[in-house]
Amino acid sequence: MITQQDAAGAWGSSYESAWTIRALNAFLKGTGGYTADFNFKATLNGLPMAEGKASGTSNLTPVIASAGMDKLNPTTPNALQINRGDGSSGSLYYRAALQVFQPVENTQPINKGIQISRAYYNPDCKSTCPPLHSVQLKQGGRVTVRLSLNLPHDAYYLMVNDFLPAGAEILDTSLKTSQQGQGSGLDVTVQYDPEDPFAHGWGWWLFDSPRIFDDHIQWSANFLPAGNYELTYTIIPMQAGQFRVLPAHAWQSYFPEVQGTSAGEIFEIKH
Repeated sequence: MITQQDAAGAWGSSYESAWTIRALNAFLKGTGGYTADFNFKATLNGLPMAEGKASGTSNLTPVIASAGMDKLNPTTPNALQINRGDGSSGSLYYRAALQVFQPVENTQPINKGIQISRAYYNPDCKSTCPPLHSVQLKQGGRVTVRLSLNLPHDAYYLMVNDFLPAGAEILDTSLKTSQQGQGSGLDVTVQYDPEDPFAHGWGWWLFDSPRIFDDHIQWSANFLPAGNYELTYTIIPMQAGQFRVLPAHAWQSYFPEVQGTSAGEIFEIKH
């Protein structure tokens, strides 16, 4: 269970976290883990990283250490050694994770059961238009962001995140969703009209209302049939510059290995 934690110390979902914590608590009670009493230490390539003593209330206090890339050997194997000293009964739990950040413009799409892509468009264009990679900063300027989502199989508890350029803000109106290839190619609003429920196309009700954050927007769907979907929203350019945009990400909450990301890119807002 400990080995399934991610780099942030969490598990794959809220359910998985709850089950794991309950199981660990029961295990510690049954094995006397709360009464452990021993010393421990860790070294990286022979250099001290962390040390401590497991006893009393300190058993519940994690010891955290990190090392920069300059402490790693670039061409030869690295040695992380974790030693538990002599002492009474009790287990030593540890977790090691390697986080590597690469230039976002070199990030390639990932398709592990979900395909997602992102493109920016001129909102005034009503027909086939080329995607934008830069816009002019002007009063009242807007850009339409379109996410194309392909699901080869039905998906449960799907999440979709998209990050925006740091020099832009999301326009919190007229957020739209649409399903393609189902007899309607129209963008549809998330508002429901009981007099004409299909007026805005097919499938708009499958997604919950999007949540807007400072740096990204998020959709969720409890169940999404296999097919092709589009999620669209509007951003307003606010600050000139070249902005590195993190990839859009789609995944199943309780099966996060089923996921997909778009490519990363540089989006320019010109004076």
